[in-house]
Amino acid sequence: MPARPSHVPNYAERLGLQAVLTAQPIPGSVGPRTVSRLLEKGWIERLDGRLRITEAGIDALKRKIP
Repeated sequence: MPARPSHVPNYAERLGLQAVLTAQPIPGSVGPRTVSRLLEKGWIERLDGRLRITEAGIDALKRKIP
């Protein structure tokens, strides 16, 4: 199976994005490394100590999984 393109979120990234979007706690299955990747990709941002999804993150969630 070919590797998933980096612009398409994997399962853990999708869980993290959905949690931030709905203002829910990030699930335990989404580790700090995944959260840092979401920040690096610009899909979420940290404002006043809180995480917020960006337009790029919303677009990433809308992408179809190949």
